[in-house]
Amino acid sequence: MPIATKKQLTAEQRREVARARRIQNLESCVDGIGGCDTTLLTEKQRQQVAQIARVRNFQSCLDGTGICDQSQFTEDQKQQAEEANHYNNLENFLEGMGDCNRALLGSEGQQEVAQETHNRELRQRLDGSDACDPSQLSGAEQRDVAVISHGKKPTN
Repeated sequence: MPIATKKQLTAEQRREVARARRIQNLESCVDGIGGCDTTLLTEKQRQQVAQIARVRNFQSCLDGTGICDQSQFTEDQKQQAEEANHYNNLENFLEGMGDCNRALLGSEGQQEVAQETHNRELRQRLDGSDACDPSQLSGAEQRDVAVISHGKKPTN
């Protein structure tokens, strides 16, 4: 079936196509994806889209899942974003994930991270993982790992 050109559409069909394009454009603007032409929006829609973008940016700052622009935040929002960044950074360290900044950790956080890193090393070694650095284990832990890796239960 051939595709109709604009000249072949009735006036009503052209209005319907234009309406569909405006709706699709609004959806793109609301979703924050490419293809958003703000000149096609009403003033009220532009304000709503801007508000949605601010909320999406703030949420991105809180959960650490994207670009975070704090330039338009209130002082309270900046504080919340800073606390979330600290928490997300600590959690990434504790879980052994990437994107961690040790400089953001206080002495208590660094101690917690060191202990959890040590525990993770021990668990990996006990599970037989080659990802473990045995030099990070104590002598007793290394003996336990050796016993377990040979199929015996460790002695306490």
